[in-house]
Amino acid sequence: MSILILKDGKFYRNGIEEPIEIGNREQIDLLKKQELLINQLTNDGVDCDIDEEEIIIYTISIKCICGRKNTIEYEKSSFYDPDLNEFAVDKLIKCRSCKKEYILKEDDCGDLVYKLKNN
Repeated sequence: MSILILKDGKFYRNGIEEPIEIGNREQIDLLKKQELLINQLTNDGVDCDIDEEEIIIYTISIKCICGRKNTIEYEKSSFYDPDLNEFAVDKLIKCRSCKKEYILKEDDCGDLVYKLKNN
């Protein structure tokens, strides 16, 4: 059975208008639900469902073996899902001076580490 909706004072099911029936329990329940919502909206209000995610941008400085300091930005979401690996692919960092390559990744504890890339 499909869902009955109330739109502009009329009942609809599957986009087709249904006539008002005195004693129809489904229509009465829908009207009561609508009346409750209207009372909440005009009095205290209705709680909002908020999906919140904060993006944190880290500025990371790494020191190359040549002595130059290289700076990169790394974005990370504050939303934590243990099933998702934020750093599924290691990030490659190349020194602007000597062109040595480093890999930036998260270790098992979630800390960022960088290592010299094996060529």
